[in-house]
Amino acid sequence: MNFEPLSIYCQCGRPASTITQVGLTPDHQLVFHWWCAECDEPVYVFKTLADCWRECPRGEDRAASEPPGISSIESDDVVFLATMGIS
Repeated sequence: MNFEPLSIYCQCGRPASTITQVGLTPDHQLVFHWWCAECDEPVYVFKTLADCWRECPRGEDRAASEPPGISSIESDDVVFLATMGIS
């Protein structure tokens, strides 16, 4: 599997050593939370899901890892309905 590690840092410049929590916000952001060993402060790093999607690696594995698009779902629905005798 091909993946791109995310680099997240405190405002002081120290990288996250241990991430305490990862979550999602109502406005579609990915949140990383940890305590900075240097500052001894809680750190919250927000990253939009759109940015995460753009930063995904390109290549052979990408096609397999992409979620199906609406047209793909609709065509699967059409095939399923056809097997049930519904047009």
